[in-house]
Amino acid sequence: METKVTNVGIARAQYEHAIAVLIGKAASNLSIPVKPMTMAPPPIPVGVPS
Repeated sequence: METKVTNVGIARAQYEHAIAVLIGKAASNLSIPVKPMTMAPPPIPVGVPS
């Protein structure tokens, strides 16, 4: 379980850095607050190819 938490933290940091680059800000100055998902993802229709 600890490994999964660590991997999620690393992935989140990488995504924050990527977003910072895309919007032209320093990665050290950008912090996106953590928020839980409040709604379920939309259903995927059966006929959609994977």
